[in-house]
Amino acid sequence: MKEFTDNFLRSRKEDAMKIGISLLMLGTMALLSPAAVSSASEGVTLENVVSPGPNRPEEPFAEEFSMREAVRFLDSAALTWQKQRACFACHSNYAFLMARPAIAHDVPAHRQIREAAEYLAMHPRKTGYQPTEAVMVASVLAQNDAATTGKLHPATRFALDRIWEFQREDGGWTWLDDNEPPSEIEEHYGVTMAAIGVGIAPDNYSQTLAAKRGLEKIRQYLRNNPPVNMHHRAMKMLASLHVDGIMTEGERREVVEGLFALQKGDGGWNLATLGTNWKRSDGTPQDYETSDGYGTGFVIYALRSAGVPADDPRIQKGVQWLKTHQRASGRWFTRSMDKDSRQYITHSGTAYAILALAACGETAPATPPGPYEGPPVTSERPSPPTTQVPSPSLIQPDEPFRREYSLKAAAQYLDAAAQAWHQEKRCFACHTDYPYLLARPAVPRYLAAHDKIRSTLEGRVNEPWVKKPGPYQNSESVMVAAVLACNDAATTGELHPLTRKALDRMWTVQGDDGGWTWQKGNRPPSGVDDYYGTAMAAVAAGVAPDGYSETATAKKGLEGIRKYFQNNAPANMHNRAMLLWASTYIDGLMSPDQRRRVIEGLLAIQKSDGGWALATLGNWKRSDGNEQDYESSDGYGTGFVIYVLRRAGVIAGDPRIQKGVAWLKTHQRASGRWFTRSPNTDRMHYISNAGTAYAILALEACGEIDRTRQIR
Repeated sequence: MKEFTDNFLRSRKEDAMKIGISLLMLGTMALLSPAAVSSASEGVTLENVVSPGPNRPEEPFAEEFSMREAVRFLDSAALTWQKQRACFACHSNYAFLMARPAIAHDVPAHRQIREAAEYLAMHPRKTGYQPTEAVMVASVLAQNDAATTGKLHPATRFALDRIWEFQREDGGWTWLDDNEPPSEIEEHYGVTMAAIGVGIAPDNYSQTLAAKRGLEKIRQYLRNNPPVNMHHRAMKMLASLHVDGIMTEGERREVVEGLFALQKGDGGWNLATLGTNWKRSDGTPQDYETSDGYGTGFVIYALRSAGVPADDPRIQKGVQWLKTHQRASGRWFTRSMDKDSRQYITHSGTAYAILALAACGETAPATPPGPYEGPPVTSERPSPPTTQVPSPSLIQPDEPFRREYSLKAAAQYLDAAAQAWHQEKRCFACHTDYPYLLARPAVPRYLAAHDKIRSTLEGRVNEPWVKKPGPYQNSESVMVAAVLACNDAATTGELHPLTRKALDRMWTVQGDDGGWTWQKGNRPPSGVDDYYGTAMAAVAAGVAPDGYSETATAKKGLEGIRKYFQNNAPANMHNRAMLLWASTYIDGLMSPDQRRRVIEGLLAIQKSDGGWALATLGNWKRSDGNEQDYESSDGYGTGFVIYVLRRAGVIAGDPRIQKGVAWLKTHQRASGRWFTRSPNTDRMHYISNAGTAYAILALEACGEIDRTRQIR
């Protein structure tokens, strides 16, 4: 991701880029294109964007319709997605580029998202879904060209020419199937998007030889693959308005009549009724009754495009629904067709609502709206269903190495290990579930395992205090708060209400000395001394989004933490590294000279093969009578040290960091994990789970993981 992000967003300060991005994803990161920086009075920009918050079905309706608020949401949602994810998604950025010109395009938000799309077109990536990305970027740029300059941009021509490289002989494209209807599930959508892009492209692109050949194959595909739902039929109708030979007038009339037949009594349309073949992955029933933003906006836009007049009473009834069902943030809510843990389709729904209103004569605001004021809205997350998963193989030191590094294998191991531990042990552990939630967001695409483990941890916040008051209770209060805060920062960038509750509860068990009396089970490095827990509490408060560290409760607690560290010197290098990590979030914990000395100390114990050994970071004694191994590099030592060094500002290009990265890439085991010997007993090596998590964090912090790429 790093090269892609650095170029299309022209990021500043290479040494700041990617440092702990998996734990941050904060709005303070400078992902600005200098040419596009503007003041708030000019609208929302990458520099000043404030997240509109999660999409919630219970968000209140606006007191009155406002196109200005709709545009504010559209701009903010797209820029937030671009800034935090550095990728393009059918439900956000692409939809934005289709809808924004309907209001006005000469604004910073449009320029910045458009610039990113042009870069993506000219610098295509080798991903597992190249055909999908090729078609989407080409089609959306072509539609954007037609709606803005009326001229075919060179980047658009390049993108359009490239789609034919991926077209199959049957006329279709192999499409990304993430079971996220309506755009990321079926090939039919991709074929119609390609037809729309080619047909609408300015400067008669459709008359070029390559386009003529490709369009003939598209006609063949659509003849041989009839639509299986009403959304397909509507998309095919839209394509037929730009490419002849796809539909007859009579067929278009049938689609128009079919869409009107699905209108609800309140005037709106429901997305689920457009795809009755779509199946949810979360086990809950589809809602076919409630009108929503996507269904209403998309259908009105399609009908208007097909020539239905704006004053048709049915269209006017739909417009009235849109004007009375806008939410307070400016968006129109749409429930996901897949799962309730994410409702990103609301972004597309808002885009289509704007297109529909503009098509019916709604005017643009006089000036572009600025960013949101005040904190974003948050909501509770539903608990995804649980399923049994196979346990990963026993952690053994003699497990063979992989012939080549695999991110897919690492992700599968992380998921399997965390789920198996949760199912078998029914508890959270510092070596498995907690580091899993720190590291899993670094891997492309959050999977069901992540959502399930996250949801379970949230449930711990609402439970009464655990049955073991004292050190165990203290340890759990800190770890739950720290992991939820880090996970919030790495995913939504917003402080979840349960995370705030966990953080506030953490301070209630802080000791008078500023630290936490920790659960000590001789399980280094996390279950052995109070120092680790106090450092994790500092990380929790510092990384928490929405300025949590500036609350009165947090300020008071952080003063206690500073006092603790002033009075308790670190007993080993792991403690020093934990303090260094915490100091990257909280000032007053270390002086610049102290930070420099810790960095030098960590680099000094690097092994000749490029890795680090966990045992060299501590003064820990084994309980099994065996000798500690201070010579062999391992996953935890190498991953943890590289991650902390990157957080502390050591650049990814540093030869010592690169040597460590090379060690990680050549020492992954066949299962996908990185082995780490337990510093306590050879009966169990669960620390390998944490070592694998830190290896992932280290690789992502060094730009080795593209978060925008789907892993297969």
